[in-house]
Formats: sequence, structure tokens, C-alpha cells
Amino acid sequence: MQQRPVRPANWKGVADGFQHAQTLLKQGKLREAKTVLQDILEFSHTEAKVWHLLGRIQQIERLHDDALHSFKKARQYYKQVDIKQRAAPMSLRLAKLMMTQGDEKSAKNMLNALINKTPDNIELQKTKQQWQRDKV
Repeated sequence: MQQRPVRPANWKGVADGFQHAQTLLKQGKLREAKTVLQDILEFSHTEAKVWHLLGRIQQIERLHDDALHSFKKARQYYKQVDIKQRAAPMSLRLAKLMMTQGDEKSAKNMLNALINKTPDNIELQKTKQQWQRDKV
């Protein structure tokens, strides 16, 4: 089992560290900004925006292979976040709320998706039958 390094007492967290690195970059302090970003990645290696900014600094430093690696990491982690955000929440409660608000098509689509996930769920089946009866 891999042990995570102990966080130093001056650890500011990802958001504050990232903001500090941006400030250092604007001041032209590339080495210091790069160190801050590398420290962040030591504790939170999936931060896409940190990888991206590190890649920009490496690009400025003409470390093209390193920059390419950092940009690839950024893309990988941005995609993971994007996939999570695109996965719309689904529940019977939400489908019923949509139905009561008049969004019948979305409600039925959500209900059908829920039934596809758990076809043996009797409550979902009963709701579908009820909505079909109400339509007629």
C-alpha cells in the first residue's frame, strides 16, 4: 500500500495554492509558481487545472516534452470531470416532480431509463402503468 506524504504545516489547499501559483506566474516567478503547482500535485494529482497551468509554465520554459505530458494529464482529468458532470441525476422522485411540472416527455424518459437500470423495481413499473392510464 502506497503511503501518501504528510502534508506540511503551511499547506494551503488546492484552491489557495493554485491562486498563489497564478499570482507568482503573473509576477514572472516561473520557478516558484512551478514549485507550488508540483506541491499541489503531490497531494492532489488529479487536479486538471493545476496540470494545465504547469504545462503552460513548462511551455514558457521550452520544456516541450514535459509540457506535452502535463497537457495530456490535464486533458485526462478534465474529461473525467466532464463525464461526471454530464451524468444527469435520476430518481423516481425527480421524474415525478418533472411530471407534476408538465414536463411529461422528460419525466417518462427518466422513468424509462430508471426501469432499464432496475427492471425488477415494482415501484417504477407501477408508476409507468399509472402514467399510461392517466394519459388515456
